[in-house]
Amino acid sequence: MNCLKLTITLLFASTMSLFAQDSNILWQKTYYETSNYERLEEILQTSDMGYMMGGNKILYSGGPNYNMRITKLDAQGQIDWENLYGDLEFLKDIKQTSDQGYIFGGYKVINENYITSYRVYKVNETGATLWNKTIGGERWDELSSIEQTNDGGYILGGYSYSNISGDKTEDSRGESDYWIIKLDAAGNMEWQKTIGGSQFDLLKKIAQTSDNGYIVAGTSDSPISGEKTENTRGGIDYWILKLDSMGNIQWQKTLGGNSDDRLADMIVTSEGGYLLTGSSKSNISGEKSENSEGSNDYWIVKLNSIGDIEWQNTIGGADEDIAASIKQTLDNGYLIGGHSKSDISGKKTESSQGGEDYWIVKLNTNGSIAWQNTIGGDKPDILSSVCENTDGSIILGGSSNSGISGDKNVGQSSITESYWIINHAATLDIQDLTTQSKITIFPNPVQSLLTIETSGDLIEMAEIYDINGRLISEFKNIENHSSIDLSRLKSGIYFIKFANSAQTIMKKIIKD
Repeated sequence: MNCLKLTITLLFASTMSLFAQDSNILWQKTYYETSNYERLEEILQTSDMGYMMGGNKILYSGGPNYNMRITKLDAQGQIDWENLYGDLEFLKDIKQTSDQGYIFGGYKVINENYITSYRVYKVNETGATLWNKTIGGERWDELSSIEQTNDGGYILGGYSYSNISGDKTEDSRGESDYWIIKLDAAGNMEWQKTIGGSQFDLLKKIAQTSDNGYIVAGTSDSPISGEKTENTRGGIDYWILKLDSMGNIQWQKTLGGNSDDRLADMIVTSEGGYLLTGSSKSNISGEKSENSEGSNDYWIVKLNSIGDIEWQNTIGGADEDIAASIKQTLDNGYLIGGHSKSDISGKKTESSQGGEDYWIVKLNTNGSIAWQNTIGGDKPDILSSVCENTDGSIILGGSSNSGISGDKNVGQSSITESYWIINHAATLDIQDLTTQSKITIFPNPVQSLLTIETSGDLIEMAEIYDINGRLISEFKNIENHSSIDLSRLKSGIYFIKFANSAQTIMKKIIKD
């Protein structure tokens, strides 16, 4: 099915994109184009309708060095402020807190043997440090996920190779284990849990649930051992655990097929279930219900509140497709973001621009594909984070090696790696059946009466949607050179769908 793509073109400052190659790009912008490698990990919309970017400045001259970098943007993508934190520290996750500040963390290299520990910062709304913590044992401990809890404290999730030492109170189960730490509002440790099997268990995401417990998700290749109650399905699997408020296991699920299935992200859904996304090479086997399309594919799994599978979808082309981020949307669908090297093949409907491209897929509530879009330049472009804005548009954040090429028309022509941020239009799942008639609407912008001229048959139905896809009003049996009264609409952006038995056509209108 071909989906009609809708766009709202916004004109910003001269540093913004004025003419996007992809018609769904509202604006695009690059940041930190230097000789360093700049790698974005997370972008989120803030309470003031701006954005927070969390990433890393990576310098290899004279040996590797890393700094956490957080950057506050306004609603148009202009930098409000930015700060660097630490030395040999790498950011993995950032969240806004209830006091309008931020909690963020990752890991810190603490000695010449590159032993790592959890590193956490709490900052105020301008980035000034309120407190910071280094937490670890004698080996490698790396924080992956952080979230403020309902009591004003924080839950930390990552993985640890350490035995009892330093801050670690339990021995390793074999190799790496999930290591979960609860902090109070001042950053003091309240409790910790080591959960794992005899092999490698790598936690990726942790979130609080409505019962004040936690859902934990990551990957595992452990057999039955330690806390692991199910064997691997054949390679690396998704491993999901539901914990109570003190970190005790209530249930767990191992999900996978006969090859490697690597979880990337997890969310708690609006009805209290869970949505998992990652990348899979498995064919039909284990819990996997569809064959691989060729190599790694996006593998999305919807669980109910007790961990049973409700639906799943394998989405990819013939080459590498690596999922990174998932969000639930305003219409209770889902947005999956990652990167793809695939040309048109499998379920992929657009070819690569060159190397890896940003690839976003919108799913309906039942997991079926509503639409998808491939965006990229001539070199690797790695999407790491997606978020939906309050107006329904979508922010895509990642790191790009491309110069001006393909869909990318900002930035330098040759660069190592820099942030690439795209504001993508809200897109309605409306099927474009044919274009047998030409429909003209005027004036546009419109204040009251919108005139419609058509070269074809009677328009049986005209439906008006707001920017979030909600049906606002409808009109029937519209003849050539008719007018419809829009005076009761509020000012803003709308879409009008014209339909008869032969075709469906969509137009954008602006109501003054």
